[in-house]
Amino acid sequence: MTRENNLLPADDRAISPERQAGAARRPSGYRASPNNWIAIPAVPELINGTNKRNFQNRMKMALRLSFWTTLLLMMTQGAFGQPTTTTNTWTGADPSGYWSAPANWSPAGVPVNGNDLVFPGGLPPGDMVSTNDLTDSFFRSIRFGGASRHTIRGNPITLTNRANCIINSGTNVIACDLTFSGTPTTPDYQFSSIRGSQGGTRTELTVISADNSLAATFAWNTAVWLSMEITPTLFP
Repeated sequence: MTRENNLLPADDRAISPERQAGAARRPSGYRASPNNWIAIPAVPELINGTNKRNFQNRMKMALRLSFWTTLLLMMTQGAFGQPTTTTNTWTGADPSGYWSAPANWSPAGVPVNGNDLVFPGGLPPGDMVSTNDLTDSFFRSIRFGGASRHTIRGNPITLTNRANCIINSGTNVIACDLTFSGTPTTPDYQFSSIRGSQGGTRTELTVISADNSLAATFAWNTAVWLSMEITPTLFP
């Protein structure tokens, strides 16, 4: 008797010839021990194939679930991971007139880069003069609403919208350097950087460089551009 057979329990080593003959007649899905003493069940290939397909199906489902979950989170946070745009509306509640004063904005708080800014009409004249004391600031757009008469001055501002960077209503002044970073390099009438708002009344916007060396006044009627006047040296 071989060493492997000696490792079998005593009652298994003493297998009768009848049981040995029965083991030899086992279906092809079974295999026998090396000396044909014991019939050991083998795992059918069909079961192996089924388990493999089940595993592959589970992996596909997990990957699909992961993809849709990630996409949903991205959409919740904004377009592809970009934070949701917030609009800050000027209130002028703080007498300083500084953009860095939280009380000057609704909701209360200092605007962060990438937000939209709104300067409404209907405020007391003193509350419509503001100073951008924020450094390296960039925003999507600026909108003047109602019969506003705002004056914005201070640090340079970058506007990132592709179009409608400034929408004007009323008679307003921006006396600081402006950069339009998102507008097309080649002028396109479909993408106006500055335009008047709808409403049927004449609106006017004057943009003055920070050093007062250049000024441009834009006028509209019912969002239709009427005229533009450029003054190369405003204050000689």
